[in-house]
Amino acid sequence: MLIYDNIEKIEKLEAVIVENLRQADSCDLSRESLMAHWVAYRTDMPSALGALRDLKEIIARKEAEESLDGECAGAI
Repeated sequence: MLIYDNIEKIEKLEAVIVENLRQADSCDLSRESLMAHWVAYRTDMPSALGALRDLKEIIARKEAEESLDGECAGAI
């Protein structure tokens, strides 16, 4: 069983990541020491967001297949 086994949980996490990315884009980078962290965050988080969206798609497909399997079993 996955920790994020339903689409609603993934969508909530996705929304948090998107909002954090928006905030990172408007952050004050006048302190040079923050620049390396910002670059790493802006590089890694879109990849993580993509993986999350892929997981959401896989779960949606799995749920659709299970729904079809249930309908087909009931028809027999």
